[in-house]
Amino acid sequence: METPKTNEKAPLSRMLPWVIWSLAALFYGYGYFQRVATSVMVEDLMRDFAVGAAVLGNLSAIYYYAYAGMQIPVGVLNDRFGPRRILTAAAFVGGTGTVLFALAPSIELAYAGRLLVGIGVAFAWVSTLKLIGIWFAPHRFATMTGMTLVIGMTGGILAQAPLALAIDEFGWRASLAASSIAAIILAAAIWFVVRDARADVTETQKVKLADVIRDALPVMANMQTWLVAIFGMTTTVVALGFMGLWGVPFLSEIYALDRPSAAAVISSGFVGQAFGGVFLGWLSDTIRRRKPPMIGGLVVMTALFVLVVYGPVLPVPILHAAMFVMGAASAASIVGFATVRENAPSAVSGVTVACINTLLITSGAIMQPTAGLILDAYWDGTVMDGVRVYGLDVWKLAFVPFVAFCAVGVTTTFFVRETHCRPLTEGDTP
Repeated sequence: METPKTNEKAPLSRMLPWVIWSLAALFYGYGYFQRVATSVMVEDLMRDFAVGAAVLGNLSAIYYYAYAGMQIPVGVLNDRFGPRRILTAAAFVGGTGTVLFALAPSIELAYAGRLLVGIGVAFAWVSTLKLIGIWFAPHRFATMTGMTLVIGMTGGILAQAPLALAIDEFGWRASLAASSIAAIILAAAIWFVVRDARADVTETQKVKLADVIRDALPVMANMQTWLVAIFGMTTTVVALGFMGLWGVPFLSEIYALDRPSAAAVISSGFVGQAFGGVFLGWLSDTIRRRKPPMIGGLVVMTALFVLVVYGPVLPVPILHAAMFVMGAASAASIVGFATVRENAPSAVSGVTVACINTLLITSGAIMQPTAGLILDAYWDGTVMDGVRVYGLDVWKLAFVPFVAFCAVGVTTTFFVRETHCRPLTEGDTP
């Protein structure tokens, strides 16, 4: 008598959502590494390309220009074709851009390399959120988004003290070129592993591009969408504008820290973001409320940023703690993604999240060169080892727009409508 066969594929089937998510999330981590890597290269880039803070701000921000400009197409492509093919191509583009930037003999080619990196990694966040929506239950969306942020912040951490040490040992060009290998490996893994639909879904919905745009218009016309967008943009003012570029040179000059030590302080902020992303996502899902973590996170982040920049010089251990909590509070942005997604029909969730992500990234793209312009405008001409030196008063002026925008964000977040973690259902209007 033949023994009945057991379902040996069940454990693999249970693991598949996690494997798919992890590959997409790792690509997001790679993108975050590239996003903030310039923060530990500020002096090297200024010296090698003979530029000031304004040009360097634009060199870093061109990543964000490309990233932000791609978000609407990314959302539409995800809703129309699914994440697998575009993620694979995106990883190759991102890796190619990294190599071009690392080998660039001129500022123009460096711009081109950063542009390609921004275009490639622009697919990572929205595609990962799209895959979470496919492979995980709705009530776990904020938690999984927080876990994705952990992977991203891990990339950010690697781009701080570890990258600074590698640069001191091998130079910024060799260190950055070596990082492109990760993108190529991920491209192959994504192609062979990621799936755009579950096996238990009998029919994959194929939406027409015109239908996606038509259905997304009411969502984008909804005031709640824009209120959440302003909230998210405020969190990225500090996460991208300060931690993503100007934090390391600020701490190096004002706190007299060497580059690895200053990068280690900023790393504490990224560790905090990783912790805060998981904790605030879990907290929001658990209490079934979105606004308290959003408002609380924004207030704490703003207060600590003001303390670090405008307060007395802090002992280094306290500075680490302040950066950790600041980073954790800024991770409230992931609750905003859950909120706006719950106000959109599922068929256009990708393009809706992409629109919000565009605005979030735009704030970083604006604030980085804005600070650079102010630094150069009030620079007194001091140069040390071929690098411009800015005084404390100039740094404080450069960060005034950051604080002003944070104040706007705190105010507008009070007007966000509480969703109580309930997604929009059929027949509801956003």
